[in-house]
Amino acid sequence: MVRGALFLAGVVILIPACVSPPDTKGRLWPIHDREETVTGGREVDSPFPFGRWWDEPDTTSSAIRPLYRREYDRERDRVRHEFLWPLVKFTEEPGRKQTWVLPLVYDRTIVTEQTGKRDRDWMVFPFFGGYDSEKGPYFLLFPFFGSTQSLFGSEEIRYRFFPLYVEAKDREYRSNYVLWPLIGWGKGGGKTMFRILPFYGTKENEGKSWRRNLLWPFFSWGEEELHTKYPIRYFFFFPFYGENRSEAAWQTTVLYPFFMFSGSKRGWRERQILWPIYRDKVHPNEWAQRVWPLFGESEFYDAETGELESRQNYYLWPLIWDSEFLVPTGRHEYTLFVPFYRRSRYFSVSDEDRGGDVQVWPLFRKRVHENGMRVVSFLAPIPFSDWRSFEEHWSWLWTVIEARQTPDGEVSQKYLWGLIRYRSGKKGSYTGLTLVLEHARDDVEESEKVHLLKGLLGWERSKEGAGLRLLWFVRIPL
Repeated sequence: MVRGALFLAGVVILIPACVSPPDTKGRLWPIHDREETVTGGREVDSPFPFGRWWDEPDTTSSAIRPLYRREYDRERDRVRHEFLWPLVKFTEEPGRKQTWVLPLVYDRTIVTEQTGKRDRDWMVFPFFGGYDSEKGPYFLLFPFFGSTQSLFGSEEIRYRFFPLYVEAKDREYRSNYVLWPLIGWGKGGGKTMFRILPFYGTKENEGKSWRRNLLWPFFSWGEEELHTKYPIRYFFFFPFYGENRSEAAWQTTVLYPFFMFSGSKRGWRERQILWPIYRDKVHPNEWAQRVWPLFGESEFYDAETGELESRQNYYLWPLIWDSEFLVPTGRHEYTLFVPFYRRSRYFSVSDEDRGGDVQVWPLFRKRVHENGMRVVSFLAPIPFSDWRSFEEHWSWLWTVIEARQTPDGEVSQKYLWGLIRYRSGKKGSYTGLTLVLEHARDDVEESEKVHLLKGLLGWERSKEGAGLRLLWFVRIPL
């Protein structure tokens, strides 16, 4: 008896998936749900929200949320694996592999295709190591002993019970430190350095600059840009008075950082009074004014063309921001009213609209992709964007409504996490309360149907005529 009941239940579940028309097949939410996306791809949730597979023209992703996710970017030939994001991440693409296990493990390998050179850096804290294509392998057991190659601004750094002793190499220049950064000395390539902080320090780059400090940070003086037309001489008695002068420009500081004044023979000037409250600056390539926290405005121009490169404004800091930036691919615009409103727009070099993003926190978010796809989601409690991995793992928790629309009019809408759906386009439409009531129209096949409980009772129409559907598989012509 029990076996018979189980068998009958299996038939009830499986038959709709087998005999339902293509526009309703696979919808057994939340056990299993499959449909085409408005961009021509496919998405499968089985079971919702844990198992998910998504296939689009440019990417494919699969996930067992929130434990694991895999994404493949066809355009970049890049595969990305995430385990318990953001704890474990693995990325592989042509010429580059990277592994990150927060916060203790890191491994990155870069291969230059043109030369075949291979560079690698890895960490299993406190062990560091790697291979530099020019310097060879290195190893560090931090902080006891070892070395690093092409890291932290030096070609090679050797550690001995850091910070007790450190030795650094940068081309011909060699430097040594005891109780870093207190005691140090160095020489090579026209450079010399000696310091015993805080008592005394000196640093010189032959023909270019020299610096001295006494009882650091209180007294410092020196000269810079000695190899140029306008050498600079400076003196600083921290924090009371400082000056920086050349034949072309000057700067004076009183009670640093509260009062700073600067200018040049070219006519630019800058004043900061009771920093950070007041600032104004006039420059051939820059204009700025600030009365903090009421407002701050600044503009930057290209020195050759005079074209506006960026604009950054804020009002009632840190609440309202308005900015614009030129980038190699075009122009970006941003508007923020923290945290309630955020808007961004992107334009190409020829000023064509490349999409954007609008969020009214915590209610909804609207995204317009470069290909014209529009996506609206409700709710939107995370007040930031461009964190795709986070959204893929967790956005299902709060995305009660999601709507997508393509430039050619294809529309897909989901309500209550997909329980209620609507879709329309050139081929027809679908409206349904999943597993309860569904209506589908196929304009290509000239067919239409209304099903209750996936075909327990329904009405159908096709080129052959109309009919009733009973018990999922019985059809009575009308």
